[in-house]
Amino acid sequence: MNIFENYLTQINKIILVIKRNIVLINIYNKSSSIVEIPPDDITAGWEMLAKYDLTPEDKIVCLHVRDSYYLQKNMPGQNYSHHDYRDADIKTYKKSVQTLIDKGYKVIRIGCDTNQVLDIGSQNYHDFCASPPKENADFLEVLLMSACQFFIGTTSGPLGTAAIFDTPTLVVNAAPIEQPYLRHSRFIPKRLFHEGSEVNLMDVCRGKSLSNDNLKPILLSIFHAEITGNNYKYQDNSEDDI
Repeated sequence: MNIFENYLTQINKIILVIKRNIVLINIYNKSSSIVEIPPDDITAGWEMLAKYDLTPEDKIVCLHVRDSYYLQKNMPGQNYSHHDYRDADIKTYKKSVQTLIDKGYKVIRIGCDTNQVLDIGSQNYHDFCASPPKENADFLEVLLMSACQFFIGTTSGPLGTAAIFDTPTLVVNAAPIEQPYLRHSRFIPKRLFHEGSEVNLMDVCRGKSLSNDNLKPILLSIFHAEITGNNYKYQDNSEDDI
């Protein structure tokens, strides 16, 4: 196979992946949500949340910030450091959380097992990740994600749960850069640099490839080794970006 034929083969594979992603995104966006929490469970859940001074009438924002501690704690024999580029520093969210509280929202941090704590001295901020409810923690977080005004998250598991309920979502520190599928969402990706120079996000969206030798679009490059192996590096959003 000559160089031209090899490039043509790569391009055809990439086109097939893009078409598949577009089909899946269209299916999601054109289909109605079919997941509901039974009314009796909803009532019971809010009764449990009352001890945290949370009611269905509150303006609630759920927050999830990915870090590596969950995998380190629960899967100690395996190395998942190749996912670390998706992590974010919760301290950079403090300014945004305080602004939301000042505007009358109650902010609930969700998740499981963390080594990060956000210092917010307000009764309208609850950290269910660092200090989860003793009973039914997972259910209460799902209930909150289904009922909150909107969800702020990184590209990790809870993002998919918010999508199931069509909860309005803001994804910050999004990495890898990829096609969003959520119906009601806005994405702020991490900044991407190549050999010290920032990569234009619009070029990525237009299909910019990893290199002249690797035609795979950055938009489809979800593995960290692909990014670092081609001299790219992600940089977190600043607190002002968020």
